Amino acid sequence: MKTSIILLNFVLGFVLYLGNDTIGKFKTYSNYFGDYPSYGFDVIPRANFAEHFFQKIVHPAIYLAIIVALFQHLHHVNLAMQMWLVVPAYWLFRIIHILIWDLVPYTNWEYEILSLTISLLLSDGMFFLVLRPLMTSNESVFIAQTAFRDAFWFGAISYLAKKSWDILKSTLYGETLFPRLERNIKFVRRYNKFKKKYGEFIDNTIQNSYAFDCTISQTRFLYILYSIMIYEDHCRPKLVRIGEYFLKLFRRNRIMSLGIMQVQTKRFISNKESIELAIARLYAVFSTEKGAANLYNTIHSYNRGERYYNNVFMVFSAIEDEYGYSE
Repeated sequence: MKTSIILLNFVLGFVLYLGNDTIGKFKTYSNYFGDYPSYGFDVIPRANFAEHFFQKIVHPAIYLAIIVALFQHLHHVNLAMQMWLVVPAYWLFRIIHILIWDLVPYTNWEYEILSLTISLLLSDGMFFLVLRPLMTSNESVFIAQTAFRDAFWFGAISYLAKKSWDILKSTLYGETLFPRLERNIKFVRRYNKFKKKYGEFIDNTIQNSYAFDCTISQTRFLYILYSIMIYEDHCRPKLVRIGEYFLKLFRRNRIMSLGIMQVQTKRFISNKESIELAIARLYAVFSTEKGAANLYNTIHSYNRGERYYNNVFMVFSAIEDEYGYSE
């Protein structure tokens, strides 16, 4: 296979990846770029991997069939015969997405490998067993006169496949797919990592400039701060933040979200400066809100999205359950 054809396969695979991402944005559970599938911390049905199963498996197969049919229609049969790398390229970009966005700790690899395997079997199986033999026999990949018969059997097979998936999905849902204990262990590890790295700076900043009613109140505030830090780092991992700093070089007078706490600013700020600004912003609400609304309003003051609160609250609960409060 020529290098130019391999490159074309990868370009078409990247288009498929972007297309699926765009489709995902029309879903109610997609909140930020690359949110396909949704990698939120909150385990709710609308943000479940199961909702994306057919999007990751059926879409690539349909896309590949359309590409092959289009090339055949344009009399580029030799090119169409070499499009089998499109779907593997799509999955390569998906894995790169997971690595760049630092989603490895939050990825259910058993499920991801299952999706990848079925996707490749369906797409390339269709290519080598159906599409390529049709082109070899000089038959059209587009719908032929036997389309109604084929549609009937395809519908019957699809129905059986859907019923089979409904049974399988019941075992890949909620806590089974995202075990709470495993998530909480990962959150606590992140908390310990950031506390070791920024704990002394945060403690000194709070002791020098802020006052709390009691030790429990201060500990609760710190849990909120670290929970937001963990989620912001999840949404904008280190490699992405480096890219944002690079982009800032060309947007010096524009407001951008920078630092580990993703604080909006016109100037360059370090991670520690972003933490310092975040502390001031959160304390302004935390110190005035009392009672049950304290946690909700403090997190909402940082980002008003309901999904944002649910994710941060999941992290907060894990840290709180692990370490609790002491006088």
